[in-house]
This record gives sequence, C-alpha cells and structure tokens, in this order.
Amino acid sequence: MSPSRHHHLLSRASDLPLRQLTADTGATVCVVAPSATGLTVVHGIPGAVSELFPFLRGQTLPSDSAADVVFGAFAPPAEPAPGYSTAQWKRRLNRARERGAEVHEYEGDARHVCLATPVHAFSGRVVAAVGVGVPDTRRLPAVVASAQRTARTLGTNLQRMHRARQR
Repeated sequence: MSPSRHHHLLSRASDLPLRQLTADTGATVCVVAPSATGLTVVHGIPGAVSELFPFLRGQTLPSDSAADVVFGAFAPPAEPAPGYSTAQWKRRLNRARERGAEVHEYEGDARHVCLATPVHAFSGRVVAAVGVGVPDTRRLPAVVASAQRTARTLGTNLQRMHRARQR
C-alpha cells in the first residue's frame, strides 16, 4: 500500500477514536505514521495545549519525539536521536517498550508533556502512533490509559477496514 493511501486509511480509521480521546482528556491529539521525511501527523484534533503541540496534518515530528521513541522501541535497533548517547537512547526505548507508551517532558514556563502509544497492525507490527499533548500532568496515568485504549481501537478499526477491502 502506498504511503499516501496508508495515511488516508489511518486518518479515516482514527477520526472517531481521536474525537473520543479529546473528549475524555481535553488534550490535543494526533495519529502519526512514517513518511519519506520522518514521522508525519496524519490526523490531528486540537485541544487544551494546541499552541504548544499543534499536531497539524503533514507536520513532521522531531527525531526525539515520543512517537519516534515508540516506533524505535518496537523496531530493529536504530541510531540514537541527536543529543542522546547509545545507552541513553536504549534506556528510553526499553522504558517505552515496557510501559507500552513514551512520555516526553518539556521544560518551560510550566511542565508540559507529550506522550505516544503504539498502534499495532494485526501482524503485531507498529504502523502508527497515537500522540497526546497533555494539558494536566496530574492526570497523566489516566491519559496514558486512554491513549492506549485509543491505539487499540485504532488497530481494530484498521483490521476491520482491511478485511472489508478484501471482500
């Protein structure tokens, strides 16, 4: 399947789950997938922190984003992102694999967090990531759990859509 077709399918499959995630958390949310230029936002919905994490369709994420870590955690070993030693990067990937999510903290005027959870195809391969710009870090465990449910729903939606196309 071509990347643009894959992105279109992801966008369609993610619309309702992302809307539910935004309603549950108040967060800015997105789905990202690999593209020729890196990890690209396929679909995004603005929420409470959209000025910090706009998640605009077509936006390429930085190489050390939470989504990049999620993809790296479930793929063959990759080179560390700029600014990380091999050991630091391995620790970050292992932590994401163990948790089933990656939380990336940003320092500024207030504490800001972006997290990502993997979306698995029926084969088990990670095909996308659900990203969340967290508006209230006091609720972080609940937001991670909601994002993980959204990622599972998205994986199920993709499987259903694939089966429907096979008929």
